[in-house]
Amino acid sequence: MLEVKGTEQFGELRDALRKAGDRELEAELLTACRKAVEPVIPDVVRAAGRLPQAGGLSAAAAGARFSVRVVHQGVALLATAPVNLERLDRGKIRHPVWGQRDVWVAQRVKAGFWSDPVRADEPRAQAELEAAGRRIVAKVDKAVR
Repeated sequence: MLEVKGTEQFGELRDALRKAGDRELEAELLTACRKAVEPVIPDVVRAAGRLPQAGGLSAAAAGARFSVRVVHQGVALLATAPVNLERLDRGKIRHPVWGQRDVWVAQRVKAGFWSDPVRADEPRAQAELEAAGRRIVAKVDKAVR
């Protein structure tokens, strides 16, 4: 999960917009969050290409389904895949031995296929998110006055 630090108030802002019934600004906030975070997805998919090709590990990681969520801790990039992406990002994978489905082994792979591109993109995404938050807060402030 990607968490963009410095945007902890996004969940609170989303909740406040919901309570106020301002669906338009809530939609604008969610769109801005997706727009800020989604550009890292192709980098993560490309980085999955450095994982082992045998057995379909690289393809399984690259074929993950991504979504962006506004959570109380900030903005999160989530992924669903048939492999444990968090463990894989730490450089560990467990799999059955070829031809012996009941025998499992632990294998080390290069760590960081997910976290490296996310970390590299974090400053850009954070700047975009902060700018979007300021725009929306300014609109709310203007509507209240």
